[in-house]
Amino acid sequence: GTRPVIMAFIIDSSRPDDMKMYGAFFGLCVVVGQAIGPSIGGALSEVTLSFPFYFVGVLGAILVLLLLFFLTESLKKDENGMPIRKSGGPQVVMAKNKLLWPTVACMAIAAFAGQYIQINWTTVFGLLGSEQYQLTPGQNGGILSIEVLATIAVNIFYVPMARLAEPPLLASLGLFISCLIVVVPFINNLVGVLFLGMAITGGTVCYFAGMAYFSASISLPKRRGLVNSFIMGSANCGEHSDTAAGVVLDSVNSRRNFWPICRW
Repeated sequence: GTRPVIMAFIIDSSRPDDMKMYGAFFGLCVVVGQAIGPSIGGALSEVTLSFPFYFVGVLGAILVLLLLFFLTESLKKDENGMPIRKSGGPQVVMAKNKLLWPTVACMAIAAFAGQYIQINWTTVFGLLGSEQYQLTPGQNGGILSIEVLATIAVNIFYVPMARLAEPPLLASLGLFISCLIVVVPFINNLVGVLFLGMAITGGTVCYFAGMAYFSASISLPKRRGLVNSFIMGSANCGEHSDTAAGVVLDSVNSRRNFWPICRW
């Protein structure tokens, strides 16, 4: 629920060129949090099982206080009461985008597909690793942790890559690379599957790292929250629908999971 708001705040508080860096940094923080969160929770649970919950509660309370004292509205109003961005430089009036909602729909579908690929790959690889490669849960987790490194690397090098190619082109290439998942059923080599998994997760990051930049490019300031919410809501739908679909398909054949993933 906070992601659309954070993205809107980034859009309002920075120049479009800077959003490439802030979007990548935002994605990096999310990935690192997802990577180290389970480790921290597991370590804290060694004290008592309830301690991680108390820790998160106290951390959340501190965060609320910090936001209460330091967070300000990211938009100011002009003489007509319309919200405008506070970023430096002269304000540029954006023309009404006639293709706004068709563009948002395409971005939402891409976000759904990207999140579906990311989460379902994690689910399917765990099943494939135990069935085809006889990996233990610890080995499965170790390989998935290695694949997280690719996601972190793409976020770190996203800004230099955005200087060589425009963010929309990077996003398209990233989602195209994620289609390599279609060859996984034909590979019987664990190392090959590992590198393919790194390419798949890294490819989807090329899209999500540029989402703030895309939203700012197509929407007016007063609609940036609604646009971000619609796109991130679609991504969340992809995140939650993949697990159910993966379990149903795995009851038939674990390899069949890869076909709907690639189709998306």
